[in-house]
Amino acid sequence: MKDALKSSEQATQTACKRSTYLNELVEAFRRSLYEDLELVTDDGLSLRTHGVILTSRSQVFRTMLELDSDTHEKCLRTQVPDIGHNELKLLIQFIYSGQITVEDLKDHALALLMAADKFNIALLKEICETYFLQTLTASNALDVLELAARLSSPELLEEAALSAIAKNYKLITLSNEYEEFAVKNPLLSVKVSRSIIDKI
Repeated sequence: MKDALKSSEQATQTACKRSTYLNELVEAFRRSLYEDLELVTDDGLSLRTHGVILTSRSQVFRTMLELDSDTHEKCLRTQVPDIGHNELKLLIQFIYSGQITVEDLKDHALALLMAADKFNIALLKEICETYFLQTLTASNALDVLELAARLSSPELLEEAALSAIAKNYKLITLSNEYEEFAVKNPLLSVKVSRSIIDKI
């Protein structure tokens, strides 16, 4: 019994130390301590961060920085397209901490999922996909299906969205929204038809 309690206490202490360690990294980002990398978004705003942290978490960032590494500037400046400043800040904070709030997911899940997919941040992508699965309904299934088609690995969200559409096919396929969807997404509408046929 004593050994079990001791083991539990040690696990708790380790978890606390790990949390403190991650919090210190986040604090370094927030306080702009010893940063060597400036990321610039399409809107002209920028964030300073630590290149070694980003490159350790993302092969895509590593490749980007290697391409820009010819400069001898003390702080490397590089463009990060297709992402807003707020979403980039949340992405960087996640890279440092491994955490994202529910509120931030509600407001930025789409942009964060696209960014996680683009920069190959697997854990963040998984969290965002889980959020979309948990909030999937008949009313947003077409949107989720369109979103899935933009991902490098669309299978998880695509399968869930098609299943939701097939279960509610009368409500969805007879709507004006579906007519617009079919015009914009002929290949996806074929997948919808096949999923409905399989269902009935």
